[in-house]
Amino acid sequence: MSGTSKEPVTFSAGCAIENDYLYLAAKPDKLDDEDEFARLFFFDAQNTARPWVHHDLADWQIVSVCVASRFGANGREYCALSKHGDVEFTWVGGKRVEHIDGAGLRRDKPPIYGYVKAIREVAADLYVVGSGGQVYRRNGGRWNAIADALHKPAVAPKSAVDAAGLDIGGKEFNDIDGAASDDLYVIGGNGEIFHYDGNSWAECEAEAPSRPLTCVRAVSTSEIWVCGFGGVLLRGNARTGFSSAGSCSEILLFSSLGVLSERVYLASNKGIFGLSDDGIIRRVKTGLVPEVDDANVIDVKDGVLWSIGYKDIVSFDGTHWRRLEHPDNAA
Repeated sequence: MSGTSKEPVTFSAGCAIENDYLYLAAKPDKLDDEDEFARLFFFDAQNTARPWVHHDLADWQIVSVCVASRFGANGREYCALSKHGDVEFTWVGGKRVEHIDGAGLRRDKPPIYGYVKAIREVAADLYVVGSGGQVYRRNGGRWNAIADALHKPAVAPKSAVDAAGLDIGGKEFNDIDGAASDDLYVIGGNGEIFHYDGNSWAECEAEAPSRPLTCVRAVSTSEIWVCGFGGVLLRGNARTGFSSAGSCSEILLFSSLGVLSERVYLASNKGIFGLSDDGIIRRVKTGLVPEVDDANVIDVKDGVLWSIGYKDIVSFDGTHWRRLEHPDNAA
């Protein structure tokens, strides 16, 4: 792995490995939007001599990353998901790449289900979700579709696949989480929330307009949080249904959420917001200069909350906010 590159980058995804250890997906700013290229960074605060290292993946567009903490012989593994269903696993001393059969648009024949969106570890397994009702579980070294009732391919095109015009069928799932392999939730682009009990999927009752939902986090079997477009924030579970958990005076796009010390924090297109005890969602004043305007991913690990923006990365330990400057983006 290399250190820093001195090329400004924009972060597309990230997660916390430990409270001072991050895994980030980025793309150099010099590349065009249509160029598929990924630069994967690790930041380890305990490695004072070389806190930042990276490696590159040509022809990859990373949409999600996670940590697989319960794998066997290799110990902890770091997982990066491309929109076409390629998964890179890296660990101390090695790496491998797997492909999820059926995912992505790089297919020369049907069925075509479309791009995948998110990867997450739940219990001892990895899960991936995407458009066309795609829900995959990896166990026993294989990726298997587990939502046949929701899994629907696009109508086969008469000529070469045109990704922009392809009519993808089924539900569009943006995220997945749960308390166990038989207690999973997926959320959709039309406001749907589905629950899996280990045998079948059922749509949950939800007090929400048909707005895209972006993030689901399971705090416990009974406390599930969901956020999305238009300032939507829901709380509930499959047994009680989901109801609005807060109101906001601004029209916001909540892209991610996390819970620290029983308080919900949300990443938005206007900075970091938090749910107050009075049920109002307000902007969080970090006291940093400049204030945080750039928030995309929220992750909480070992008592520390991280906000990973496209350019700005900050952390909060419950008392103090700190900004982490990436050396390639330093002024």
